[in-house]
Amino acid sequence: MSNLLSVRRVIVQTIDREGKPSGPPSFGIMATDCYGQAYTDTFESLKKLNAAIDQSASILAVVDANGEVFQNADHILIGKENYCGKYWQDE
Repeated sequence: MSNLLSVRRVIVQTIDREGKPSGPPSFGIMATDCYGQAYTDTFESLKKLNAAIDQSASILAVVDANGEVFQNADHILIGKENYCGKYWQDE
C-alpha cells in the first residue's frame, strides 16, 4: 500500500470579522500524509523560509527535522520545492 505525501509552503494571514488583514502574515510549511501531519508558520518572510529550506536536507526537514512524524521520508526524493507524491511503500 502506498502513501501520498504533500509538503507545501504556506502563508498565514489573520483576518478580522470583516475579512480584513490583522497584523503581518507569517510563512511556513504544511506537511501531511495518510498517517500524520506537521505544520509551522514561524517565519516572518518568504525569504527567511526559503533560506531555512536551503539549509535543510529538504522542505520536509524544516517542519519534521527529527523525523518524528515522517520516519521513512526520502529527503533526496522530496527535495526543496513543494512536493506531492509517493515517498515510501508501507510493508
